[in-house]
Amino acid sequence: ASPPNISLLSNIVSVTTANPPLASLTISNISVSNINSSSAVINWNTNLDATTQTKYGTYDAVSYSTLENTTLSKTHAISLSNLVSCTSYRFQARSRAGTIESLSPIQKFITNGCLGSASITKDAAALMNFSSGGQLSLLDATGKGVKLAVPPAFLTQNAVFQAMQLEKTVVLSGAPAPTGKASIGGYIYELKALTSPSTSITSLSNPATITISYDSSEIAGISESSLSIYHWNGAGWAELSGCVRDTIAKTVACPTSSFSPFALFGTPSDTTAPVISSVSSGSITSSSAVITWTTNELADAYVEYGPALSYGSQTPRATDFVASHSITISGLSPSATYHYRARASDPAGNFSM
Repeated sequence: ASPPNISLLSNIVSVTTANPPLASLTISNISVSNINSSSAVINWNTNLDATTQTKYGTYDAVSYSTLENTTLSKTHAISLSNLVSCTSYRFQARSRAGTIESLSPIQKFITNGCLGSASITKDAAALMNFSSGGQLSLLDATGKGVKLAVPPAFLTQNAVFQAMQLEKTVVLSGAPAPTGKASIGGYIYELKALTSPSTSITSLSNPATITISYDSSEIAGISESSLSIYHWNGAGWAELSGCVRDTIAKTVACPTSSFSPFALFGTPSDTTAPVISSVSSGSITSSSAVITWTTNELADAYVEYGPALSYGSQTPRATDFVASHSITISGLSPSATYHYRARASDPAGNFSM
């Protein structure tokens, strides 16, 4: 007998499954703690267990890295050591979870140790090639400030140059102006040259030129021909030699081979301090108050305040020279008594309180 006719049908289905989406690694709560003159601790959190590493440097190209701590954690802290005092550092937090990596935006902190323990209010940095030199400027909205012109062959290696504005009143409280001189403008300037995050250069092979600008209101009562740039030599203010005064452009330019705090000083013809009157407080809330007063001549202003007559705190200095003053004190404690006093100085540097 013939075998039966059997038809076998087969349906083969091919299914491709999608890989699960990779988890996102997020860095948050970045902070800097334990800042002193030579070290700082960078802290952050991640949403996943991840490694710990920091990229850092002295300008926006953060080209140095700490060793990666491969212990997985959601809480991260890493110490940066062998830093230079009174220097601006940039950094990025970096974490890795398997093949996923996250890098934070560039952040910044400044080490302690500036002259007079002053704070830095603004800074600028530039990497310069030793064979070509370069320019660095730190200017306000009106174009006033400091400029640094660095010549070729300033060293035998590249360097990062930094310019920083220091709070003038704080600096001069610990490093008084030279006898018979008045500080011009709103700031003292700290200049740095760094060949690495841990190495600063105190002198150059070929001198750079520092230029500080000013305006007419800042030299009221000052002999313009007496203007000169001084640098802090560790014991006092020393006048730079070879300075050029441009009374049209309102600049003073001097050569310098060393780096330190710099300030513009002049000889005052006005030796009378402004008279403060009509001091009052108002707009008082649980955490702030506004102090107002007038002076009999144009002057800058700030307020010392605290829970005792020793004060202990002061507001930032208002650098505009005006006759009517209004300063807000913030961060006060509720239901607390505070003592305060108004401070003012005229363009010749005469202080009153």
